[in-house]
Formats: sequence, structure tokens, C-alpha cells
Amino acid sequence: MRGSMILIITMVFYWGSFGIALAGDMAGTDIMQVVMEGQDLTERDAARLEETFKKTPDDLEARAILLGYYFGKQYADEEVRQARYLHVIWLIKKHPGSYLAGLPYAGLNSHLDSENFSRAKKLWLKQVADNEKDTAILKNAANFMYSDEKDEAKKLLEKGKALAPDDAHWDEQLGRLLASEAKYHRGSIEDKKELALQALGHFEAALGKMDEQHRFYNLDEAAESALVAGQEEKAASYAAELLSLADKYPKNWNHGNALHYGHIILGKLAFSKGEMKEARQHLLEAGKTPGSPQLNSSGPDFSLAESLLDKGERKTVIKYLEACATFWKSGGECLQKWIVLIKNKLKPSFKKHGC
Repeated sequence: MRGSMILIITMVFYWGSFGIALAGDMAGTDIMQVVMEGQDLTERDAARLEETFKKTPDDLEARAILLGYYFGKQYADEEVRQARYLHVIWLIKKHPGSYLAGLPYAGLNSHLDSENFSRAKKLWLKQVADNEKDTAILKNAANFMYSDEKDEAKKLLEKGKALAPDDAHWDEQLGRLLASEAKYHRGSIEDKKELALQALGHFEAALGKMDEQHRFYNLDEAAESALVAGQEEKAASYAAELLSLADKYPKNWNHGNALHYGHIILGKLAFSKGEMKEARQHLLEAGKTPGSPQLNSSGPDFSLAESLLDKGERKTVIKYLEACATFWKSGGECLQKWIVLIKNKLKPSFKKHGC
């Protein structure tokens, strides 16, 4: 359930903030609530709901419930994947600009289900070609391609930017795609920096079109991209703004993320300058975050901790790991294992899965 909530929160920002057209009378938040309700369906209830489509095939709410039901079950059951695929195809054909069609629940995994993914991709591209100026369809199609067809997603986002240049969405998503490529790039350092610099350019273009709260949701990645690109002054400025806004939005879901990553980035900058005292302090401050939906589930950042550990800062790193245990409950076993290793002058892998 926690992982699903993260997806919901993330997609509220990505799609809900920029006014995608909705199908039927349901608002975006209503559709997501319906999807969440689907996770509590029994197998029998799901089968009964499937039967209703024989009489009412255009029932978008029922399909939203079933997409929620099938989402977490697709990895172990081929029959479930096929049933889910049929609902995804129906959405692409009948409601390609709907809020539901843009959510991850309406996506497919190319590695898990390559043939169906290919069919759905072709159908999305046909919808884009048939509705050349429909930015809602472009957003949803790009979202479908986002994880598995990054080059195609970029083309769609660039097309959307040309159609609606005042919409921050396009540059924001292009920034995220390029930032991800930079993060996992295995080539030269210069190529990695170039990708990060391109990502930064898109983030800055998006930030210039956003209100304060939406800046708050993007400053962490802008700061990280600046850091990787070697733009240290910009990285420091964005991280400082992020921490300032965290104080201003104490009840916002992003509050804990902002505190954590703002201090991690400033700590990395201090470390790169040899300012070890400041780097240690920022790591400890990053550990004081109250947590967030993302941090509670996926865990904290360990890059600064690893760098400090390489410099022999065992006590500081142990304090950080102990602090992280207060919000990363699912990683408690890993944290304790790493603390024992550090106390014995060994270095953990800091792998969040299979530690």
C-alpha cells in the first residue's frame, strides 16, 4: 500500500498540476481514489465487475477499480497481465486524453510483457498522429513511454513543448529523463556532465514558469543536476532555496524530502571542497528528516555517507544510519547490519535491496 501511495502522490504532481483533460465527470483525485479502492477488491468481486462490461463497456469508474486491483498482481500471473492489458488498450482507444490513461496503473512493462507493450505503443503513436495538437494525449503517451522508451518519450515531450511552450510540464519531464540518464550513465565523466547540464537547462526553464510550491517539488533534482554538471554555485543556491521552502511548507508531503536532499547536496559540496566539518554536519541534519512517503519506502540517500566513510568518519556515519532507522522502517535490518560492519571497520555496500 505504501508503494502505491508514493505513485499516487508523484502522479498528482506530474499530471494533476498541469490540467490534463478528464474523461467523464470524475476529477483526477476522484479517479485516483477509485483506483486505490480497487486494491481492496476480492478475486470474486473483480470477476463480477468484469462481467458488467458486457452491459456497460463505457464504465470508466469500473475500469479504474480493476486497474487498481490488477496493478499489484501483474508480476506473478499471466492471466492478470492479459486482463489488465485489455483495459489499457480500451483506455488508449476510447479515452487517450483522460487522467486515468496517464497514471502508472495504465502503463505496461516492456520487459514483463513485451508483445503487449509493443501493441500499446503503436496504438499510442497512432493516437498522437491522429490528434496532433492534443497536448493531453501527448502527455499521456509520453508517460507510457517514459520508463521503457526514453527516446520516444523525449520526442513526444519536445513536440508538446513546441505546441504549448508556456506549460512547464514539458521541460520538467525532459529534465527528469536526462537527469536519470546522467545518474545511470556508464560512459565518460564528460558525457555524464553534459547530460546533467542538459537536464539542468530543462529544469531551469521549467522553474521559471512555476509558482513557488511547484518550484519546491523540483528544486532537489535541479540542485543535483547542477552538482553533477559542475555548476556548484547553482547547486548551492537551489539547495538553500529548497531548505528555505521546507521551513515554509512543514505539512507538505515533500517537506521531509526537501530537508533530506537539501542537506545531502550541501554536504556533497562541502565534501568536494574539503570542508569536512560542514560535510559531517549536513549528513547529520539530513538524517533528522521526519521522513516522507518516498523516504519511508525507498530509503535515504547514502552517497554522502559513503564518501565520508571512505575518509574514516565512522562515528558520524553510524549516527546517520541510526537516525535513518526512525523513518526507514523496512530497511531497519539493513541499517543494523551496516552499523555492525562499520563498527568492525568494514565497509557496507549500501545496497537498499538484498543488503
